[in-house]
Amino acid sequence: MLTRKFVNIYGVVGISVMAVLLLAIYLKLVPQSMYLPLFVLSAAIFLGRVVLRMLLVRKERQSLNDQGTSSGTGETMDRE
Repeated sequence: MLTRKFVNIYGVVGISVMAVLLLAIYLKLVPQSMYLPLFVLSAAIFLGRVVLRMLLVRKERQSLNDQGTSSGTGETMDRE
């Protein structure tokens, strides 16, 4: 499920949603009492992007390590 394409799509959608929220606040389309909930929503979307990116990097590193040890020597391949 966690693929590079999914993470990229989530990132683009997340940035788009945050841009719409920022525009709505800038144009005063939302009451001032909604600023904090919108900020919390934006922070959650941003943290979700960071966590997904970290999980993707971990998954890719794990698959590289698995490929390096599958050669039968038990040693991992060094990336430079």
